[in-house]
Amino acid sequence: MNGLSLLALLVACEGVNGVPEIPVLQQPRFDVAKVETDESCTKLLDYCVRVSCVVRNTGDGSGTANVDVQLLGKDGAPQYVESLHAKLAPGDTTTLRHEFREAKLLGGPAEARCVLKE
Repeated sequence: MNGLSLLALLVACEGVNGVPEIPVLQQPRFDVAKVETDESCTKLLDYCVRVSCVVRNTGDGSGTANVDVQLLGKDGAPQYVESLHAKLAPGDTTTLRHEFREAKLLGGPAEARCVLKE
């Protein structure tokens, strides 16, 4: 940063009595509050698992939550993954859902998880 840029920054941040004020950056902070699965998307013999992820912004800034919804195999490893996104203001909560029609290939009831991505 050159001297002129630094001077401009200090003038822009000048607070009371000439003391610089450092602006506070507001940041979102996301967490997954709940993960639910159900089979309500199943039609006739076409087995399906719907995964619902309740995501909330506990931070003080708006942002986009990036979530990988994962359908797990019997070994606990992700077999199918869908990336979903939601914009949330501070204090907001939303439910992201995905229907995994591929669940029929796993041969029975499946576990799921929702993982926040950076």
